[in-house]
Amino acid sequence: NRKISLLSVAVIIFLMLSSSMPTACADSLSEDDSMLPITSENEEPTVVDTGHQFDDSLAPLKDIYADHFYIGTIINPGDPIKKFDVIKHHFNFVTAENHMKPSSIWPVEAGGPNFFMADMMLTRAKEAGLLIHGHTLAWHQQSPAWLNAGLDREQARANLQKYIDSVAGHYANEPVKVYSWDVLNEAIRDNPVNPADWTGALRTDVDWYMSYSRGGNGRDYIYDAFLFAREAAPDAILYYNDYN
Repeated sequence: NRKISLLSVAVIIFLMLSSSMPTACADSLSEDDSMLPITSENEEPTVVDTGHQFDDSLAPLKDIYADHFYIGTIINPGDPIKKFDVIKHHFNFVTAENHMKPSSIWPVEAGGPNFFMADMMLTRAKEAGLLIHGHTLAWHQQSPAWLNAGLDREQARANLQKYIDSVAGHYANEPVKVYSWDVLNEAIRDNPVNPADWTGALRTDVDWYMSYSRGGNGRDYIYDAFLFAREAAPDAILYYNDYN
């Protein structure tokens, strides 16, 4: 409770430092170290020691702000050893850059969810004592067409429930238990003119909204996403995520 009491909505501050690590650390990591090639979705990436060093005598950011909030950054399956050393030193919270998004976990309906890469990445993080923030369960981008495109309300709702039950349910338990989730991502359109009714700022031209509109109110997918997430992951903190 101490670390999430700054705001009533329990906002965890994420310092997205994947491309702007602290100066003493960034200088020792080249751009080529950010992500190593992965040849197959079921093949472990090669994680190598690049030989770069960082100043581990610096006070960890996570310790400096321990009484106030968590310090987070993004991770990828192929993060080099030295980059991961920096993460372990300065951060106590991580989130996947892409490998927990719908198009990565469940690209083809018939194939079912594939947790291999995400599980490998999260296991590494959990073994290092890092907390996991899941990103994301529902989004208008990086989502496969089978999930939400061209459907009616009942079809879209059934898919949303199936996806969240499967994914959030999988990550509701150890050894890859997720501490918190971005349940819904960027449902508000860019630069709305602050309408008195928040529904006037919603993206109405996205697949989740349009599919739900075929037989009901398009914005109901927002309620359903949080309902299904709470049922699937009863212990997780649930968030809505946006920018601007």
